Amino acid sequence: KGHLMAREQFHISTQKKNTAKPSGEIILSQKNGCFLVTGGNFEYAFSEETGAITQIEWNHNKFLTDLAPAVNFIRAPTDNDGIKILNRNQNSSLKKWYTWDLFNLKVKVNKIEISGNHKMAKIVVTKNIFSQSVSKAFQTREVFTINSIGEIKIDLDIKVNKEINDLPRVGYLFQLKDQYNQLTWFGKGPEESYCDRSYGCHVDLYRSAVQDQYVNYGMPQEHGNHHDTRWLTIADSKNIGLYVEGATLLDTSASHFSTKDLHDARHPTDLAKRKEVNLFIDLKQKGLGTGSCGPEALPPYVLSSNRYQFAFKMVPMKCEPQGAFKKYEEAF
Repeated sequence: KGHLMAREQFHISTQKKNTAKPSGEIILSQKNGCFLVTGGNFEYAFSEETGAITQIEWNHNKFLTDLAPAVNFIRAPTDNDGIKILNRNQNSSLKKWYTWDLFNLKVKVNKIEISGNHKMAKIVVTKNIFSQSVSKAFQTREVFTINSIGEIKIDLDIKVNKEINDLPRVGYLFQLKDQYNQLTWFGKGPEESYCDRSYGCHVDLYRSAVQDQYVNYGMPQEHGNHHDTRWLTIADSKNIGLYVEGATLLDTSASHFSTKDLHDARHPTDLAKRKEVNLFIDLKQKGLGTGSCGPEALPPYVLSSNRYQFAFKMVPMKCEPQGAFKKYEEAF
């Protein structure tokens, strides 16, 4: 008596979304090696050299560290990906990732194009991402579109070398200043979930400090992912932050540890919590499988495609849940 035995959720309908009507104007300019897109209370800065976002500012609040946001394909290996201290002796995903040198990718910018008017700015960046062992590992096209109310939409078109048939993830990484450490998401939770391990997690509104997203595995590894995220906000103690929504459902997570921190650590005591926050926004992350003691992830949960396309938008704003739900009602 009094114990929950089972529960289930059912998708009833999809509400038609409203079309937002941007107001105000934007100005395009150049200063100190950056392209600037400036509106009434916001500014986006892009590197003239790399085309990457270097800063997002809203009402005098700056969000990014010096590490520019970038396309991201790696995760800290889970035990099921391959035991780190044994990876050279295993027929595992991790061994393939090392063979392709995915943890040491380099970027060559091919072209940066800028266009716009007083209502919209567009920056298009094409890149070749390569490693020592795969000369053309990824061909990417990133389109940044900023409207006059300060929303930025990021469209990604990624072509993958046919040799690479097992990716850890396909997404984007933002590193935020330390004060943006309060995570709220509308999606599956509250515990971590993945594409092949999410049925027991239900869609709801969840809140957490970023530090509480850490899962203390005996071997430090990928953790804290939230599958089927509708939207998230990452904010400071005054609810100033960023709203994120995908054109499709996303995999998302936030951590005070970098992928390299988790990759290099052999024990939890090897880790030192960083102040900054790493925000992962993924189209997909590979399933977990049971590779440490059984089969690896099943084919539907392996990222083996030669092309990925996805889009998400980011909005600096006051991040109360009511405002986030209202933003979610708008057409993407």
